[in-house]
Amino acid sequence: MTEILKFNTKWNDSDRTILLYVMEDKPIGSAIIDINPRDKDEGMFWNLQVDKEFRHMGTATRLLEEATKVASEKGCIMLCLEWNPKDSGGWVLDWYKRKGFAIQDSGRCGIVRMIMKLPSRKGAKK
Repeated sequence: MTEILKFNTKWNDSDRTILLYVMEDKPIGSAIIDINPRDKDEGMFWNLQVDKEFRHMGTATRLLEEATKVASEKGCIMLCLEWNPKDSGGWVLDWYKRKGFAIQDSGRCGIVRMIMKLPSRKGAKK
């Protein structure tokens, strides 16, 4: 059985949701979504990790889908991330583009800020 567990907590001022993808009681991937209380329109998606033996099986896609759902339900209209070429290869940047993220700007040290517009959800919390 596979499932994505959600843990809601506070981190500094942010409303944080930690996603843990579990297969037969073994964690195989995770991601974090932070919502800043001063700008609730924007969710920050980061720390996407998938165990090497479970890559190229849709695990990262499933975590991203769940992250967009969580952010949307919390009232966000966009999901943002920062991609650092020192942390991962260019194929990761390309993967994010294929999943709907667009480059917003490039900062110092080559860090790229990307955004994805989220579909609005009826009954979302603001």
